[in-house]
Amino acid sequence: MVHGPPNFPTLHRTPHFSIYTDGSGGHNNTAGWGAAIFAQPNPSPEQHWLSALYGPVLTASFDPLWLGATTHTNNTGEVSAIGEACRWLLEYIELRLPFAPPLTATIHYDSMYAYGVSTRLSTPTCNHGLVEMVARLVDRVRSKIQLTFQHVKGHSGEHGNEVADRLAE
Repeated sequence: MVHGPPNFPTLHRTPHFSIYTDGSGGHNNTAGWGAAIFAQPNPSPEQHWLSALYGPVLTASFDPLWLGATTHTNNTGEVSAIGEACRWLLEYIELRLPFAPPLTATIHYDSMYAYGVSTRLSTPTCNHGLVEMVARLVDRVRSKIQLTFQHVKGHSGEHGNEVADRLAE
């Protein structure tokens, strides 16, 4: 008789990603975004991230990775981080096997503005194209998996948020 691997029952657990997002900007006409992806909730300093995403806020409409930003501000960095996290989730979902257990994810944010406009709970003051693109990405992820958002206080020592903050610099 052949038995499955010793950890076979864990394959039935619902995988969960904790994604911490942050943005920076307004300095010398530049802005950045960062997202730290962990494979467990409430990561501690001993736990390394599964994936680290970061980059500049792109404002050139000809760039294939452009999300729609037209200015470099802290807010465009914060919103871009949520959008890039959603892009990562969509790519991950696409690569999963059809019989894989359901996936859940939580995006942790410290910007109430970015959360509000990305989930269509509030109206943007500018960068309407960026906000619309990111809101559509959030909608696409939510149509495929259970996606929740959770506010974290910025610069409060929470490990995941501190990692995302450093990535966004």
